[in-house]
Amino acid sequence: MKRLLQFLLCLTLVFAQIILLGTITAWKKNEKSWDYETACEYMRSQPVTEEQVTELMSICENDRSDFSKRLAYFYLTGGESLISLQESGEYEKALQVLPVAKKKQLEQMAEYVYKIWSDIVYFPIPLSSSNPQYTVSFENSWLFERTFGGVRGHEGTDIMASENTRGVYPVISSSNGVVEQLGWLEKGGYRIGIRSENGAYFYYAHLESYAQDIQKGDTVEAGQLLGFVGDTGYGSEGTTGKFPVHLHFGIYISTAEQEELSVNPYPVLLYCKEKRLTFKY
Repeated sequence: MKRLLQFLLCLTLVFAQIILLGTITAWKKNEKSWDYETACEYMRSQPVTEEQVTELMSICENDRSDFSKRLAYFYLTGGESLISLQESGEYEKALQVLPVAKKKQLEQMAEYVYKIWSDIVYFPIPLSSSNPQYTVSFENSWLFERTFGGVRGHEGTDIMASENTRGVYPVISSSNGVVEQLGWLEKGGYRIGIRSENGAYFYYAHLESYAQDIQKGDTVEAGQLLGFVGDTGYGSEGTTGKFPVHLHFGIYISTAEQEELSVNPYPVLLYCKEKRLTFKY
C-alpha cells in the first residue's frame, strides 16, 4: 500500500511538471509577440467582433473581471488567436511564469479593460414605443478623419438618427456614475460626461438639450434620462445644423501613461445594442 501511494505521488508530480512545462512553452511562444505598446493600441481600437464578445461573455458567465483578464491576455499576446479568450485559466497560468515586469503589464492591462467594460448596462438611446420607425444606426468610424478645427481622428462612434429632427430621441446614461462635465464644447456642442463607478468616462455629445434639473456633480443611474439627441457643435455656443442629427458616444479611461485615453466604443455598443430600454417618444 505504501509503495502504491509513493507511485501515485510520483505520478502526480510528473503530471504537474508536464503541465508547468506546457505552460512555460506556451508562454515562450507568445513572448515573441508580446509588445506592451502594441497591446495598448489593440486595447484602444478593440479589434474584437460582436460574436467574439458575446461568446466570451457567455464563457465567463458575464463575469466582467474574468472577461477583462482574458481580453487583456489576448491583446498582450498579439491578438492572433482566440485560444487565450476561450480557455479558462490562461491568465492565471501566465502570471505563474511571467517575468515581474510583464506580470505587472498584464495586471495593468486587465485593469484598463475592466474599466472599459465593467459598468456598461444599456445602449444610450432607447427604443420608441410610439414610433417604431424611429431607428438608429452606427458604424465603426474609429479614427476616421475629421477636419473641423484641424485634421484629427474620430475618437468615438456616431449613432445616427433615422428621424433627422433634433430633440426627438432621448439619451440615457449607459452606466451608473456621476456627472463630471456639462455644457458647451466647440466641437462637441452641448455634451455631458459621466464618470462611471469603476473609472471610465462616458461622453455624450451634440445634444439638443439636457434633462430637466440635471447638474454637474449629480449621481445618475443606468437608464436615467440625460438629454436629447441633436446637432449642436462646430461653432460658438448654440450652433446647429452643421451635420445630421446624431449622438456622438465616446469612452475614455486613465492609464499609467495617459490621464485621458480614448477607446473605440464600437464593440461596446455592438454588445449592448440588444440591451435597450423602451421610452415613449
